[in-house]
Amino acid sequence: MKSAFYADLYSVDTLRTHIEGIISRHPEWAPDLANYRVEATWIVQDWESLSQIVESGADGPEISKARVLQAISKKDYDKIPELLKAARRQIGSTISANHRTYARNYPALLNLHMLHDLDVIQSTSADLITMQNISEANKDVHRRSQISELKETLSNRLSTISPSFKYQEPVLSMRRAGFNLV
Repeated sequence: MKSAFYADLYSVDTLRTHIEGIISRHPEWAPDLANYRVEATWIVQDWESLSQIVESGADGPEISKARVLQAISKKDYDKIPELLKAARRQIGSTISANHRTYARNYPALLNLHMLHDLDVIQSTSADLITMQNISEANKDVHRRSQISELKETLSNRLSTISPSFKYQEPVLSMRRAGFNLV
């Protein structure tokens, strides 16, 4: 019996295949479907396809998040801060430019939330890897402390999101992708 997570992955992969089929029949639609393609790609963690989409020149909030994921997957840690800054700028500009209601800005705020979670996951991972000035005896204690703090932070952040599948699932998918990459 499949778990709900694997059933969801199957649905996302089916959607991804459907989008690829549409693009093969209508290549001119590729830029309009790029954000959907890339989101489905990082959810199923197909990093090669993600790189192809990012390098196609497409743009949008999902593409900007994908660039960060791509840098993490390639262990290109020097690029991550600049890519995060560019993604936040792009996503944030839709908020300030439109002066809309909170409900209409919620998707952009959720994208910023996901970028921050990805940054926290990657930063904590980098800190755990580079524990050079800590004795071996204290490394385990430090690791446990860092992981416990990360779990608490992410749990608290998740509790601030609207408690619906529509909003929490993308955040959790981004976290899974981030954890699998680091």
